[in-house]
Amino acid sequence: MLKPNPIVRVEIRAVSLHYREPIEWTTGGVEAHADYLVARVWDREGRQGAAEAACRPAWNGMSQAALLTLFADIGWPLVSSAGFVPEDIEKIRDVGALSALIDTLVADLDHDDERGLGSGDLGPATSVITRGSPREMAKAAEAAAMRGFGAVKIKLGQGIEVDTAILDAVRSAVGFDFSVCGDANGAYGGAESAALMELAYGYGLKFIEDPRKLVPLATSLDQMPRSVVPVVVDRYCNSPLAAEQFSDLGQIDIAAKPGRCGSRSARAMVEAVAQRAGHAVIGLFGETDIGALTQLRLASMTESTAVWGIEASFHEALTESLLRFDLAVDNGRYVTPPTLHLASAIDWERVEALSSSMLVLGS
Repeated sequence: MLKPNPIVRVEIRAVSLHYREPIEWTTGGVEAHADYLVARVWDREGRQGAAEAACRPAWNGMSQAALLTLFADIGWPLVSSAGFVPEDIEKIRDVGALSALIDTLVADLDHDDERGLGSGDLGPATSVITRGSPREMAKAAEAAAMRGFGAVKIKLGQGIEVDTAILDAVRSAVGFDFSVCGDANGAYGGAESAALMELAYGYGLKFIEDPRKLVPLATSLDQMPRSVVPVVVDRYCNSPLAAEQFSDLGQIDIAAKPGRCGSRSARAMVEAVAQRAGHAVIGLFGETDIGALTQLRLASMTESTAVWGIEASFHEALTESLLRFDLAVDNGRYVTPPTLHLASAIDWERVEALSSSMLVLGS
């Protein structure tokens, strides 16, 4: 039985960061900036933990103000209670963003003295190429390959004709020896998803993520066209339970996103599929470099054969960084950072300078 360890103080700052260029999402339209909460906690033993939460109404139904209120009203009474243990996070019902934030805060407390630091390989480093013209996306893919990334994931789902032009341009830019993956974000139905899988085979893609809407039901998975190109499920694989449900149905390749479900939960998802010889993509959820470091920590604690990619490059689209050091890529992998402890890695003076408001609870 775990020893109770309540949190005695929390500081949460609201931060909004601009993109270098507006980004067009499959879900959520076009954005020029992104909103986050950056949290720092102390437990009664004096250890510190930190985490960030992306506040995206189109992705997790959450704004900065809403999540701050939920933490004060629901999260704080839970984590500050005398008997608090990590399993108590499950008492938070149907508020995924709040559960994920607390989950990662608790995980970071456990790394205060680097206990549990893994030795897993930090690769392959995968650069996610967001929507654009075929020429723009090919140029971005080529730049990623030149910088030392081990793979690129191309945002598809723009219509089969456009997707064909994109893949043709990307392969012309990076060649057929470089690893390319695709993500349609569930944009297609039956006939189009079948056509997409044919494209994936023809252009030598490593996998296709969410070629159509896929939920953990046999009737949904049975509608997937058969292909030698693996399918990775993302949108509805958003918890350890969902990962188990998909695995039970034979779908053992998934996306695990600490930014969506929390560090501990994402690790449980990876372990669930790895036990069945499956694979996980440590996926993007619009993170700053704080979230990217969280992704690298998950990879470090995971058997490298179970990881198909680490999508920790999104923060490069932002005009500001929040860590004390850069996250470097070399020869297809991420360079091991100075620390994987978020509270130690964050530049708190910079976060304070960029914050628009702050919530403080406890003493």
